Amino acid sequence: MGGDQEDDNDSFSQSASNPAAISRLVAGGGNVVLHMTYPLAYWSRPAQKLDFRMKVHPRIGVDLPTLGNKSSSYAMNLDLGLYSTLTYTGLNDNIGLIAEIKVAGITGNDVFFNQLSLPDHHMFNLNQVSLGLKLGKSFQITWIRYWSNLVKDNALPSLLSFSMSID
Repeated sequence: MGGDQEDDNDSFSQSASNPAAISRLVAGGGNVVLHMTYPLAYWSRPAQKLDFRMKVHPRIGVDLPTLGNKSSSYAMNLDLGLYSTLTYTGLNDNIGLIAEIKVAGITGNDVFFNQLSLPDHHMFNLNQVSLGLKLGKSFQITWIRYWSNLVKDNALPSLLSFSMSID
């Protein structure tokens, strides 16, 4: 009858407690990762230098035992992500702004959930917001923040990324 108490079997009231497994999940989900992308929407306003894209971006991650998994069995996860990206190309195409939001549901096999130290094996969310500054056509600085019902107290990392493309 304790209506104020959280149900111990409710996966949303549980928290992952293995930092290495959480970091591996944020970094891609395993030591072998397959990404796929399918565009859903595209909108562009060249006069205002704006571009919007929405895409389904599923990802399968496998942690093979010979490549770092402590178990003799493999961990596998499926990330069903939806990305929305808004880009502003800026002044003379030299300075641009990028905003991206990812909403994803993640599930996996028993080994995957056991590595996260979660007793209930139910799908959970792992979302991300990214804000970036593009300098020219080659450099980009991006701040990335994750949030989830998997980890309490905002224990997921914020990252600062610097990327360079060579044409």
